[in-house]
Amino acid sequence: MLSCVNLACNHASTLANGFAMPDDARINEAIVAKLAKKDWLKRLEGAFIPHATEFHSADIKRSFLRFFDVTSLNVYFIEEFARHKLPHEIVLRTEQYLDSLVARALQQVNQGTSGATELITANGITRLASFNAEPLRLEARIFSPIMTSYFELYVKTDHLLRLLHTLRINRVIKIEDCDLERAMLKRHIKRIASAARRLSVGLRERVNALGSQPAPVSHPAPSDPQGTPGVVAPVDQAIAA
Repeated sequence: MLSCVNLACNHASTLANGFAMPDDARINEAIVAKLAKKDWLKRLEGAFIPHATEFHSADIKRSFLRFFDVTSLNVYFIEEFARHKLPHEIVLRTEQYLDSLVARALQQVNQGTSGATELITANGITRLASFNAEPLRLEARIFSPIMTSYFELYVKTDHLLRLLHTLRINRVIKIEDCDLERAMLKRHIKRIASAARRLSVGLRERVNALGSQPAPVSHPAPSDPQGTPGVVAPVDQAIAA
């Protein structure tokens, strides 16, 4: 997932009051080491676009570590492999469902960012909070339209978290309200990753069940998907979950 990683090499320094600053490089190096330990995407042969970015908040750094690579792999299976093995309507509904999850999450993050920005302006705050550790700078490989939006969700959530901490530190919002917002934002990211995993597993089971049978003939998605018995079960089960 990481084709290049540029980390700041700040060593711990001692403040005048005797407290030591954390070794920022080591914090990020620990995250990078875990990312490199399991390269989920090294065997993929598809085309990708590199996206360079940096993450500031610890929440997003660790969410990226836990979910992004493996979600990329699951979505790749759906878009590239299952598409050639299963009926068109199954894959289409799966992609549409995942797209809708990401779109709803992005909408909520955009609304949260607008609200937080208005509060910052209304309270005359001119300086945003910073994080003590250095940003995690990386270049991610994006194989999929869905993952383009999912990656955007990480970037925008990282920014919103900075705004929330700014409001918390300035006593505009309560600590517990900030914590609730942080938990909700992390749930958005995890929910999409979990849905992609469930759907990928369901489609993989269908592909395996085909065995040596010829691939089914693809047809355009019906106007009423429920009219095709047994076809959309994996997607419906995920929606119900």
